[in-house]
Amino acid sequence: MIKERDHPFGVWRLRCGAQEQAVKVRSPLSANHGEMAVQWAVDGHGIVLRSLWDVAPLLRVGQLVQVLPKWRQEANIWAVYPTRPERSAKVRVCVEFLQEAFRQKGLFQS
Repeated sequence: MIKERDHPFGVWRLRCGAQEQAVKVRSPLSANHGEMAVQWAVDGHGIVLRSLWDVAPLLRVGQLVQVLPKWRQEANIWAVYPTRPERSAKVRVCVEFLQEAFRQKGLFQS
C-alpha cells in the first residue's frame, strides 16, 4: 500500500462510470514511494493501484496484469509555474498542450 498526500491510508476510491466504491485494502507491506510498491507487485507480493502512465511499460511486457480495467481512481495533475500562464506565452502553450494530450488519452476532464 502507498500513503499519498491527503488520501486515507488503505482506502481505494474506485469509479466505474457513475458508480463509486470505497475499498479497504490491507497489506503487510506499505510505502510512501510508488516505485517501491510497483516493484513489490512485479515481485509477486500483491496488487498495486498506480497511474497507467506509471505502469504502462510493465503492462505491455506482461510483468504486470491489469486487474480491474474499467475502474479508475481520480488523480489530480498540477502544472506549477512562477507566473500566471497568460503572462507567458511559452507556459500557456505548454499547459494547453498537456491538457490536450491528457484529454486525447481520456485522462483530463475540464
